[in-house]
Amino acid sequence: MTDHARRRWMLVLRLLVSAAVIAFIVTRVDLDQFEHLLPTMRWHLVLAALAGLLAERYVVSYRWELLLVAKRIRIPFGGLVKVYFLSGFLGTFLPSSIAPDFVRVWVASRNGAKSHDVLSSVIIDRVIGLYSLLLMALFALLALTVAPNPTLKLNVPWQALAVLAALALGAALYPFPPLRRSSSGRGGLAARLWEHFLKFYESCESYKSRRGTLLSVLLISLVNQSLAVLVIWFVARSLGAELSLVYLFLIVPVVSVLVMIPISLGGLGVQEGAYAYLFTLAGLDTQLSIAIALLFRALTLLSTLPGAWFYSTGSYREQMGAAPRE
Repeated sequence: MTDHARRRWMLVLRLLVSAAVIAFIVTRVDLDQFEHLLPTMRWHLVLAALAGLLAERYVVSYRWELLLVAKRIRIPFGGLVKVYFLSGFLGTFLPSSIAPDFVRVWVASRNGAKSHDVLSSVIIDRVIGLYSLLLMALFALLALTVAPNPTLKLNVPWQALAVLAALALGAALYPFPPLRRSSSGRGGLAARLWEHFLKFYESCESYKSRRGTLLSVLLISLVNQSLAVLVIWFVARSLGAELSLVYLFLIVPVVSVLVMIPISLGGLGVQEGAYAYLFTLAGLDTQLSIAIALLFRALTLLSTLPGAWFYSTGSYREQMGAAPRE
């Protein structure tokens, strides 16, 4: 089977996974109950959730800007915001939630920045984002262990706390081991690929000397993840659901990691199914849980519309023009 045919079948498989999960969710929907939910919806909270989703693009753009500046790559902030909106829109049609990262690398690299430096900034950005999710889940589990919520159908074993704490400590202390350049032979595809990997690896490693930048990026990541939690909370409250913020600080990281698995397009279906199930563990009925998950998806898609505009007009290119290294 050729690479083109394999990619085509993988795309079909992801479409089928998304369609199957969405179909399963739809079969659980009681239209009569949904009709009762709509008239009572608090639209000011829906708008607050949408504003939160839009604000996230600006927060993560600033976070990425710090990592790019550390590489002496200067791209106007407005251009970075447009790239984030663009990657969010295109990510709707790509597998997993990490696919938009490659859109960022592609766009920034086409505008004067070295690809291995842009790629390292995106990877470090993603790694720190994951670390912030780990810290959020750890503190949420700790809070639920110290002060259990009686409405949750969830037991928090101390082993989970121990594992998360060990992961957090290990990730914080893990160093970049030095890699040797190969002295054997010249040329060849393997040697060229190794050279490209070394440039990328060394670019990542150089961030070790920018601890202030990394700490700032971590703090901004925690702010961004907290904003994501508030968005879900606003969506739930708009439909009259009472959800513990502490519990949301636990489940948002879980779902965020799940949608990174490239088994569906943009996490479609996987995200809705995971949130709907986890909401029922918080004591919500199935119909309300599904409604929250679907409304959140609708608002997420709505928040990517600026990216569709930037893509159709090509206006994101106007502000990119990455400056050369200083």
